[in-house]
Parts: sequence; structure tokens; C-alpha cells
Amino acid sequence: MDPDCFAGVLQVLIGVLAVQYLVMDGHLGITECLMVLQSGLQFVSKLRWDAALYEPFTGKYRGRGPHPKYGDRVNVHRMKKEIFEE
Repeated sequence: MDPDCFAGVLQVLIGVLAVQYLVMDGHLGITECLMVLQSGLQFVSKLRWDAALYEPFTGKYRGRGPHPKYGDRVNVHRMKKEIFEE
């Protein structure tokens, strides 16, 4: 979808409806995803079965090389059920 068209649709949705969540399939590009997140909506989408999810890095920088971006890998099969409930 054209990012300008998507931005227009997003503004109409926010202006007309009391929208909190936007559910889309995995076809969106990164530009559209960023627009959704910047608008304050909660974005719900599917993931590929082989998606690699990582916790943010919380350790201390060791002084050599680039700063780490990723922490431990997330195992979705061992996630606590409380994470999925509000």
C-alpha cells in the first residue's frame, strides 16, 4: 500500500472511530508499521513461524567493539501466560 494513502486512511480511522488497536496481516512494510506506532495505536500482527525475537540488551558495555543491540533470545513456547493477558 502506498504510504501516503495508508497515512490518510489511518488519520480517518483515528478521527472517526475510537480506535485503540490496529490488526493487520504481515504484508505491511516498515514505513506503515512506524506510522501506526507513532500514531499511538497498539499494533497487532502475525509473525513468521521462524521469526527471531530478542529481549533488549540490559547488560553493561564491556568497552570494546560496538554496543550490543540484542539481549537473550525469546522462546515463545516458554513465555508466561500473564504476558498475553491484560
